[in-house]
Amino acid sequence: MTEYEFIRDVLSAAAGRLSGGRTRLDNDVARLGGGLVVNVDALAEGVHFLPTDPLFTVGQKLARVNVSDLIAKGVHPRDGFLTLAWPETRPLDEAKALVDGLEADFRLYGIGLSGGDTISTRHDLVVSLTLMGELGEGYRVLPRDGARPGDDVWVTGVIGAGYLGLQAALNPNETGPWREALGHYRVPAIPDPALVGLLQQVASASIDVSDGLVSDVDTLAQASGVAIELSGEAVPLPVSAKDWLDRQDETGWQRLLTGGDDFQTVFCADSEHRKIIEDWSYRTGQALSRIGQVLQDGAPSIRVTRGGADVNFTVKGFQHGRVS
Repeated sequence: MTEYEFIRDVLSAAAGRLSGGRTRLDNDVARLGGGLVVNVDALAEGVHFLPTDPLFTVGQKLARVNVSDLIAKGVHPRDGFLTLAWPETRPLDEAKALVDGLEADFRLYGIGLSGGDTISTRHDLVVSLTLMGELGEGYRVLPRDGARPGDDVWVTGVIGAGYLGLQAALNPNETGPWREALGHYRVPAIPDPALVGLLQQVASASIDVSDGLVSDVDTLAQASGVAIELSGEAVPLPVSAKDWLDRQDETGWQRLLTGGDDFQTVFCADSEHRKIIEDWSYRTGQALSRIGQVLQDGAPSIRVTRGGADVNFTVKGFQHGRVS
């Protein structure tokens, strides 16, 4: 059973039974009543960060993977609850660096640390953050299932920096300008929270890009019941990626679109909103790229073209191991 099957067939089924069918676990966040919204994300050593990564940056990454979820859903972050599963073989005072990194980003995004739990483990370090957010007056939690035929598909920032940064971390003896992406892998450059206002104005559907652009857009297409076509040439890559791509075969480009850890926002919006979106991007300096469209017909799916031909992806994105 894959992670997605486990969520769909086991967790979502249980949530539906417990709430009389009212609760669905398919939108990264949950609205608890009024304007209060909550999301949870965990990082595991050896899976989401390397044992050699500075703990200060692990704290920052934990904050940002949660904040990026809320931003993509049109929500401003407010309060955080930290769960720390600390290896018993490691001095607990080393955890201060992780908390210092978390605090630095909480200050940056105006978040309070309101509670949590600390436990000892005989295994690797695991950290989890429950983040509470607040909807502005008249705002809604942006769905995955609202994309409509004719919508444009937009993405913030660049795609592939997370994967490039991981390669830099795993291959410390290799050289090249692409190694500058190591900083993004450790401390993701997530969208500015000001994006929330724009999304609330124009977005019909949105999703955080964490498992890979192709995988996450496919998730949005499946939830909305639409076919989405992306232009490979329009996907914004890090400038330094060219140096790395020059050393790769065709699968290198595909890995940038499927590697994950980008923590950008993909959203759909009516084509009538193009000027609003472009003007907002120009005013704020937040990079926004129109990378595709929602097709008028077709089964729920994603299609990526490059050089006039369809690209066949053997893997669409990162998936956690089978849940047994």
